[in-house]
Amino acid sequence: MIRINLLAAEPPPEGPSRSRAARGTVAGGAVVLGVVLGLMARDGLATRRESNRLDERMRVLDRHLAGLAGVGAQREEAERRRDDLARRVALAESLRAAQGAPARLLEQVGRVVPEDAWLTEMRLGGGLVTLTGRAAEMSGLTELVAGLEASGRFLPPIEIVDSLRAERAVHFEIRARFSLPSP
Repeated sequence: MIRINLLAAEPPPEGPSRSRAARGTVAGGAVVLGVVLGLMARDGLATRRESNRLDERMRVLDRHLAGLAGVGAQREEAERRRDDLARRVALAESLRAAQGAPARLLEQVGRVVPEDAWLTEMRLGGGLVTLTGRAAEMSGLTELVAGLEASGRFLPPIEIVDSLRAERAVHFEIRARFSLPSP
């Protein structure tokens, strides 16, 4: 005969060994959980410190980059000015190459006129130049003649056609042959 127990089975009695094992498992799990949580907190703090350090480094680099942007603009401005000056120099050189005898004569005379002398008239005719003007002293007139001779563009003899000492200045007229420079 088979007997079936339809009544609920009674739980086995708890003994000292079973409750101690359960407590050890819970305590071990709590220790592992505590260690894991502690490591996570430490890593979180280290990550936060690293993030703050990187944020500060980014701010420093952004300020440096902003400063470099100004340098780039200055460089572009300097290059623009350099190009503009190069165009002006090229224009001046082309104009100088194209200028005729009167312009070259003015340039040469302008280089040799001393501070205490000034010209009132300049005539060019057939390669002969006549300069009329005034000088504060006779030494200004002699400096002018010496400068014309030293330039190499006025052929000797350079004649002082007239000189008259007035109250405040020496009136003069000089005549010389002008030699055009080679282009």
